[in-house]
Amino acid sequence: MDKTIWTVGPGGVLMLNGGKAPLIKGVVYSPVPIGGSYDIEPHGDFYIGGEGSPPWFQWAPWWQPDLDAMAAAGVDGIRTYSWFMWVPTHANLKAARTGVMPPIERDHTKFLDDCHGKGITVLMGVGWNPVDFPLKRANWTNGFKEFYVENCRAIAQRYGAHPA
Repeated sequence: MDKTIWTVGPGGVLMLNGGKAPLIKGVVYSPVPIGGSYDIEPHGDFYIGGEGSPPWFQWAPWWQPDLDAMAAAGVDGIRTYSWFMWVPTHANLKAARTGVMPPIERDHTKFLDDCHGKGITVLMGVGWNPVDFPLKRANWTNGFKEFYVENCRAIAQRYGAHPA
């Protein structure tokens, strides 16, 4: 696997692997099925699935046809919504506050592999329920902020070197 390294060059120019990044023909994408909602499992993270994942995390049949259609249309970049390495539960917020997260619960590798195979680069988005933004007072001390920091750190560590 080749590494993909994004940086910002002089004058704020977006750089890809040391050279000026190409124009991206992209979309913002979330494969939420009809009736899906951020408020129910998997909390908007429908990019999971693949070998070894539980049956309720098998969302590839929803996004694989979309990726095929996007590639056929010339899309070469997408930004996702709501990637979670852990479910955003009260227990996980509390764990984040203590700095000791449980083992990672989700795997997005198959989605990224499929994107890479179709020439699609992925900018991974981390979303939260709109009622929590801007940061409401209850979230100042309940581990909300720490959970999102840990989630972003885990995403970067696990997928930062993925070629997609």
